[in-house]
Amino acid sequence: MGFEFDPSDHSSVMWRYNIIDITGKLADLEWQNSIWGDSEASTPYGLRFDDFITFLFDDSQILAYPLEMKESLLLDDDEVSAAIELGRALDAIIDGPEIHENDLMSSPGWPHVVMAAKELWVAMARRGSRVAEL
Repeated sequence: MGFEFDPSDHSSVMWRYNIIDITGKLADLEWQNSIWGDSEASTPYGLRFDDFITFLFDDSQILAYPLEMKESLLLDDDEVSAAIELGRALDAIIDGPEIHENDLMSSPGWPHVVMAAKELWVAMARRGSRVAEL
């Protein structure tokens, strides 16, 4: 892993803001309906469900290795616990039957994803310089 969070380093701060932004979108059904409710082909690059999964599991690795990310991108036990729960919820969707992006919100496991995303969003936004409301 080796990623060290440094609040004075602009790139470290941007990683956290991107994670907060993505988890906020995963927690927001209204946003999801407005973006994913039509056609996957019309979803802008960077806002597709697959883009979020790639960022959270592969790029930032907070869901792939939440314990290792403590005190780097995840700053405390609340954030680590919430990341573990979101990872489990998303794994259940990813490892389940093939679901088209436009049908994600009707998946039986989707409410768990939304709730887990909200928990991580709240935990991380609390430590950021901005806190939005859902």
